[in-house]
Amino acid sequence: GLSASVGAGISMGFTEAAHDDGKLSGRGSPLKRGLASGIMTAIGGLGHALPYLIPHFWTATAIAAIVVFVELWAIAFIQNRFMETPFLRADF
Repeated sequence: GLSASVGAGISMGFTEAAHDDGKLSGRGSPLKRGLASGIMTAIGGLGHALPYLIPHFWTATAIAAIVVFVELWAIAFIQNRFMETPFLRADF
């Protein structure tokens, strides 16, 4: 889990930074986009893997499920707030 999360973060960060210079799309600085994308990908992956350091499987699974719920809620909230998508439509 740890190496996959860090590797995915590096890959996503590099890909986002190298994709375009941000002038045509208006998405901002490649460095900022790459850092944000890479760091958040790594943190997201670690949030799924780290609970399994807890020795009790079902406790770890419950915590990992809560992490997934919070991530999905955050995505729906961001879509609702900044993309004007109705909250329930963003949920499902």
